[in-house]
Amino acid sequence: MLKQILFASSFLIAAPAFAQAADTAPAQDAPAAEETQQAQSGPTSDQITQLVEAEWSKYDLDTSEALEQAEFAAWMTELRKNSEPTFDPASEAGSAWLTRAFEFADKDSSASVSKAEMITLLTPAAPESAAAEEPATEESAEAPEAAEDTAM
Repeated sequence: MLKQILFASSFLIAAPAFAQAADTAPAQDAPAAEETQQAQSGPTSDQITQLVEAEWSKYDLDTSEALEQAEFAAWMTELRKNSEPTFDPASEAGSAWLTRAFEFADKDSSASVSKAEMITLLTPAAPESAAAEEPATEESAEAPEAAEDTAM
């Protein structure tokens, strides 16, 4: 019995060494890497527009042609759960995220999100402008203060 336990333990300890000895795939050419980057860049604005048009009636329950905060939250929750299955909209963090997202999407401060605002929200921005338009989080709001403290 002791021999079996020792054998199993030594095998578990040596397993990472066996994994390191595995052959690696040969390096790919640069064009293949560019294709992968393009595929990962996200959907086009036309695809986003088609998605919003197709899904709009599913979430605009009162057919007002604008999403109220609860309707918007339902759509954002579904989108977020697709990428993060553990997202809990009822949690404090989830609720705060949904509120910030709604405020960010509602560009005209009408207390609702139009189709155009939804398309703008979901369309990927250029890397430089994405940082400027991103809603402030607690961490990013504290960053300037931290920089000032270290400068002194």
